[in-house]
Order: sequence, then C-alpha cells, then structure tokens
Amino acid sequence: SPPITPTWTVDCGDPAYFRFFAIPDFARGKPPLQIVVVVPLDQMAVDPRLVQSLQLNKLFSSSKHDLARLPITNYLIQALSFWSSRQPDFQEVYLSMPYASQIVVETLHQDCRQTRIHLDPSYHVERQWLSVLEFEGQTDLDLSCLATLVDWSELELVQQLHESITLVRVPSRMGPSSLMVYKAVTEDLQYMYHELRVMLSMASHPCIIGSPNYVVVKQCRFGGKLGICGFLLDYHPHGSLQTALQSGEPITLRQKLYWAESLLHALVHVRDNGPGFYSDLKPNNVLLVPATPNSRDGLTAPLLIDFEQRGSWYGWSPPEVQYVEFLDMLATKASSEATRNRYSKVMQECFPELRAVRANGPQRTLKEAPNGFSLGWTSLDVAGRQRAQVFGVGKLLWCIFEELPSCNSFLSIETFAEGIDQEQRFPEFRKTPGYLRELIRRCTAGAPEWEEEGFPIGRRGDKLVPLKDLGVDSEDVGIEEGPDSVGKLAREWWKETVQDAENY
Repeated sequence: SPPITPTWTVDCGDPAYFRFFAIPDFARGKPPLQIVVVVPLDQMAVDPRLVQSLQLNKLFSSSKHDLARLPITNYLIQALSFWSSRQPDFQEVYLSMPYASQIVVETLHQDCRQTRIHLDPSYHVERQWLSVLEFEGQTDLDLSCLATLVDWSELELVQQLHESITLVRVPSRMGPSSLMVYKAVTEDLQYMYHELRVMLSMASHPCIIGSPNYVVVKQCRFGGKLGICGFLLDYHPHGSLQTALQSGEPITLRQKLYWAESLLHALVHVRDNGPGFYSDLKPNNVLLVPATPNSRDGLTAPLLIDFEQRGSWYGWSPPEVQYVEFLDMLATKASSEATRNRYSKVMQECFPELRAVRANGPQRTLKEAPNGFSLGWTSLDVAGRQRAQVFGVGKLLWCIFEELPSCNSFLSIETFAEGIDQEQRFPEFRKTPGYLRELIRRCTAGAPEWEEEGFPIGRRGDKLVPLKDLGVDSEDVGIEEGPDSVGKLAREWWKETVQDAENY
C-alpha cells in the first residue's frame, strides 16, 4: 500500500484517560471546536501484539510532555489521516460539528487503515452554557462594564496547549500576529464560570493573572442560545514555576526568596481583595514572567493563575480538606449503592445545607455557591480556609527552596501526567536554609507525612512500589513486594484514611 500522508497532528492529551487532542490541518486558523479523540481501551479487545508495539500498557504512566514520542500518537495520526481522506465532504462535516464533540476510535488494528473510527456529535456542552443574562443574574455583575464580548467565530486556532487552554489569534481585535490564550472547559462548566466571576471581581495585582481581555460567546447549534463558552487572557510564553523547578538548572537563593515573597503578597491580595482564599496552590499554577520590562539581573516574577477553586490534588491539600473530598467522592461516585447511601447520610448530617442541594440535583448555581464549588474548602469557615491556605503555602515553599516540582507525597494520576519522577519527598530537607525549615514545619503542621503516615506507595519509573522499596535495587524486590503487596498496602491505607475522615 502507498504510504499515508499525515494530515493531522496531536497537540496534547491525557494518555492515562485515553483522550487526545488531534487537529486536522484544515482546522488550523479556524475557530477552536475543542473536539477530542477518544480511544476507549477499557471497552475494546486489542491484539496482544498491538498492545506491545503501541506500548498501551504504559499509557497510564505516560507524561503529557512525552505525548509526541508515544507509539500510539503516530498510530492515531496515520489512522485519522487515512480515515478522514475516505470520508465524503469531511472538512465541511467536521467544521459543522457541535462544540466539544468527540471522535471515537472503535477498534485498533495492526493495519491502521482498518481501524474503525466515527464522529460522535454531542450538544451536551452547548446546552450547559450560560447566556450573558444568566451569568449576570447569577453573579450580579454587569459584563458590559467589565469586559468586551467577542464572538467565537473571530478566534483562529493556533495550537491546543492543554485540554482547557488553546493558543489563538484574534485578528479582528488584536492584529494578525498577537497570540492570546483561550480558556474554555468542556466538563464541570460551573468551575469556569466561577473563575470568570472571580477574575472580573478582583482588583488587579502584578503577581496575579489579569482580568480577561474578552469574554467569548458562541451561538448554540441546538436551540440558538448565545452562550458564554470561554474567555481570553494574555499569553505568557516563559513557562511555569514547575518547569523551572523541573529543569535541574541551579536557582539562586535570591530568586527563590523573590518568588516566595511575591507569591505571599499575591495571596494576601487574594485574601483581602478577592475571593478570600486560593485553593489550588502548586508550581504548575504559577507562571514566570520577567521581573521588570527591562530586567537585566535575570530575575523572574511569579504570576498566579487558575482561579477555578476546584481544590488541588491530595498531596497539596490539608487533611481537613482531603477528608471531606474523600467522603463526598464515596457519597457521589462509589460503585456500590449501599456505599453511596451510607456516605450520603454522613455528609448530610455534617453539612445540612447539602440536603437541599442534592435534592435539587448535584449542580448549584453561581448564586448558591458564592465561594465556589469545592466542598472541601467551602465547608470550612473563614479561619479554617486561612489555615488550609497556609498549609498549601508551606508545601509550595518546600518545593521552591528544595528546587523540586512536586511535594511528591501522594501518588496520583497527576504525578504521571506531569512527568514527575523525583526521588525526594516532602518533608525531607536538603537545600532549604535552616531558618526557613521551622516555618515550613509550622505551616504544614498536621500533615501525615511528618508522622510517616502518608500514602505508602511510590513510583519507580512506570512501576508502583512500596515506599520502603524505593531505595532498593529493582532486582532485589521479591514477589511478595510486587503488585499484590502494592494493592494490599493501598487498601489498608485507604481503610484507615476513610476511618479518619469519618472520625473528623
């Protein structure tokens, strides 16, 4: 067979969730449709030879940053290029798809030409959009006074950087060469609307991302509603604090102190002039920008981003936040109905306001959730949120002064997705000045890691191993310390942790 001419590229994705943002060449320069390619591996039978050649058994441990090097990525480019070339009027059909639809890869085949693929149009996201009037009614904000509306059709896709972040041009507003960031989510839209509310309401600060330049609206293909689908922010190409800490390049104490002090000023501003707390403090939510427009000393300044207030991954959150999130997860997502009922009762006894919310459905309006939708954080009083905020500060300070991208104390999907494979774990100190160690200890008082009661499993490459074996050569790890041992350790730890959460 003649070689396949690639007409697609994969910009980003979540390998562990089998989701890939693949873009056909003709879609560049067009409005971003946020169409994702889904490969439901958990629902298909795959030839073992293909599992090996495409390294499918390693997808869960693959970093987003390694996506271009994964065998499945090249396979999808070839399969999509061949499939789309055989579809009549494919460009017209693709561009007329509802926003945030899917392309589903039904089967994988040794010959990618035989891979079965289909378009899956969906109006689910468009139906959830709030109109300008609905947003204003739920937030008491006047959008016309705070931002400029821009129609989605004016945006031109340059590159999908992340599932919710797209690099675009808006020639009609900014000229043909200016780049902007289009922030738009396709799941849990209430968090995006809360972020928009926060950013439009908060006074400006030099170390906090500015208010949106434009709010993007799009007419729904089903029903004709003009909905808010996202917003535009300035593009900062210098990378994140996580990238800097992950690079291995030496960082001066002066730079670390400047980052730390600037971030603390930003958080005080959030407390006094914004939503009151910031729930997602971690290095990849801090961008780096030149400290001054003409800075010659090489310093970079931090820029705090992401005000969805979802709450962070568990390794960054204090126990009192984790406990509520764990039990709420059991109450709403456990596979067993008996488990859901049991923990729903626990949650409603502890938080009576949940009864009315859950009776009317899982989603509250913005007016009903003035502090956001993170139950773990909003269940705390003001003083409790400040204590939880200080806990996050302590862990971030540890990362900055130890020059590490993660506290590495709770293994999660994020650990693999962000490519974090560091040996050192919080709270071990190696580089932090002595006078700051006690500060970090006081900030993170109550963290289970201080009592060696943290998550008992760590990472070695693409393997999960008991923490006690991380310093042991892999050839010396016996069968009793393999997958069964890891599973047993995890189950025992979760039993104890859920009991601790119930006691709390």
